[in-house]
This record gives sequence, C-alpha cells and structure tokens, in this order.
Amino acid sequence: DYALASNGARVIGDVTSQSIEPNPSYYRMLLGLFLGGLTVANGPLAALSTNLEVGDCWPIGGTHGLLGIHLSNTIIVENIAIDHINRLSAFDVGTAPRSMRLWGMLEDAQSQNRTVALLSEFQYDINKPQSQIFSVIPITQAHIFRKVILEIQGNWGSSESTCLYRVRVHG
Repeated sequence: DYALASNGARVIGDVTSQSIEPNPSYYRMLLGLFLGGLTVANGPLAALSTNLEVGDCWPIGGTHGLLGIHLSNTIIVENIAIDHINRLSAFDVGTAPRSMRLWGMLEDAQSQNRTVALLSEFQYDINKPQSQIFSVIPITQAHIFRKVILEIQGNWGSSESTCLYRVRVHG
C-alpha cells in the first residue's frame, strides 16, 4: 500500500479538498457523550491510515472532492482499493463515496507545470464487501507516478457530506 501514511505517503495539500466539521445529529451527540467525547473532524490523513472505526473517516462537504496523495514511492500503479465501514454500522450510509476517478499526476520540475492522466474510473458499491479493488486502465500501466489524485464525483445520497475511510494504491 503506497498510500499508507505510516509507510511514508502524505497528503498533497494544494490539490486536496477542505475537511468539514461534522454536524452530528442528536443521536450522534448522545453516542459521542456516552463513548467519552464529542465527534471531531478528521483531516485527509485519516484516509491514508488503517483505522476503520465508525466515524474515523475524512469528511468533505457535499458530494465532490479531491484527495492528492504523494505516494511513499514512485510506482507503476496497478490498482486502487477503497475501504468503507460496513453499511449496517454507518451513521449515514449515504455519505459513502460512490463514483470516483484516480488520476496520475506528473510535474515538470523546471516549469512547475502539472499534468494529469486518468488511471481509473470506478464505482464503490455499498452492497458489496467493505474493501473493493479497482484496476487501472491498461494503457497507463506503462507510466510511473509518485503522485495521484483521487476524485470523488458522487456519493450514495447525502447532499451534505461524503466520508472517505481509506484509500490504498498498489503497484
């Protein structure tokens, strides 16, 4: 997993969407108090960790967002995996990401220009296993990347927010 923070991956801040502060329902506030605290927002680094506890996701406002990832090594990207908690455990399954794209980012060191190449376009299905793996477009397997961008294009029904639990990039 080249997108795991503990292996050296990090968030590319200038291409990553803003986190939002959750607006917990009355039920969630009571649950938070019962469990020892109120819910606080996680940053995008949460999506680069192995933690899949309920609520330990990266929340973004609305249905669209970007997560820039500086991978732990330069690789030929073979696939991407998205993990989400079990739909029965989720506070709001509508916040699970649905339509996504993975882009490879190339930078010209001299001109500081960035170009992107589409690596994969896929849909996470909340009715399938929690961890789902998606292949990259075969033609892109000839290119190596150190940086990728996960573009979330939609979720499973929430207009307020999308919650990304974990993204993994393999090569």
